Amino acid sequence: MSSSIFHPPNAHLLSDGIIGSVSARTKSYRSAFDTRQRVGERAMFTASKPPQAPVAQPFPEPTVGTAPSGKLSPDIGLTPSTERKRKIQQLSEQPKIHSFTAGSNPSSPQGEAPVTCIQRFKQSSTVEKIQRELRRKKQARYRKKQSDHMMNLEKENEQLQQEVERLKRRRFSTTMAFPPRENLWSAALEYFRLFRHGLQEPKMMSLLSGEDKIQSRVQMAFFQSTMAPDVVFNADQGIDKMIQYWNFLSYAFKDMKIELKCMMQENEDSLVATSVTSVTISEQTLLAVFPHLSNEDTPELDETKVLLRQALVNQRITMLGSIRFEWDAINGQVTSVSIESDMLTPMLHLLGNLEDVSRVFADALLSLDFQWRPKANNLSGNNQ
Repeated sequence: MSSSIFHPPNAHLLSDGIIGSVSARTKSYRSAFDTRQRVGERAMFTASKPPQAPVAQPFPEPTVGTAPSGKLSPDIGLTPSTERKRKIQQLSEQPKIHSFTAGSNPSSPQGEAPVTCIQRFKQSSTVEKIQRELRRKKQARYRKKQSDHMMNLEKENEQLQQEVERLKRRRFSTTMAFPPRENLWSAALEYFRLFRHGLQEPKMMSLLSGEDKIQSRVQMAFFQSTMAPDVVFNADQGIDKMIQYWNFLSYAFKDMKIELKCMMQENEDSLVATSVTSVTISEQTLLAVFPHLSNEDTPELDETKVLLRQALVNQRITMLGSIRFEWDAINGQVTSVSIESDMLTPMLHLLGNLEDVSRVFADALLSLDFQWRPKANNLSGNNQ
């Protein structure tokens, strides 16, 4: 029986279609078993491909074409055990890259369930809410701290004001309890200290502030403790005349200021104090001191009175003066007070001539030496 490579002995078991489709081998059969050549070809093929991250799997899946156990692999001609060892070694040498889905944490272990995008968005939203709440609480604490600081400052300011008022009352109370009865010098100094801005009228006590009320009480206490009951005051006599004089000046001149310059003792029981008195002539001063300049009973002097009023109103004058005190050493009281001030010089400077000065002081309630000249019809009106 004739045979050839195209007609094997068992050709009767095979169809002509299968056998005819097999092409002849161009390489030797031994090259299929050359491991070095196959490994080199695979290395070149792997280098030509772009690097890809391997998918982590518990074990590598068998490649297509792996032969059963004990048979040669038609792919590279290696046994399955050798191929498995080689792939395990390659995987161990490559860097481990954990696969993760969108929204999962790459640093989490592979055993944990992957985090979805929705869960990650919820987590970020929760973190932002917590941060906003922390910032809100921090700002609220800061505003409360600022508010508490302002309230503390206001309380401290109020306490300081109360402390100042308390110390003033204590000081004035001490002055009332221990009046200056030691000598004439201390009495004169206290007189200038208490009356340097005039007298706080007791009749206006309801309109005075707390300090002015205390000042008024101290002034009254000074009159009663330091002045003799029958004290001689200028051309009058008695403490009430002295109080009326100071009430009139304080009403007529709201911004009066008396400054002590020096004191000189004449003898053991008397001294003379030099002073400077500054006052402003206002509309109220013209009505209280020079009422005749506003009197309409003499129409022939209307133009002159207007000019005089314009020359005097809102003018501040300074007068040099002196006050003489006499002392009773036995009773420790002042027995006489004489006040004189040069009002002629500043008025002459304002009006320019003696004729106008004489016209202004013709019916005035103050003399040129700053003495009060009350009239019966004006006395009640000035004391209201």
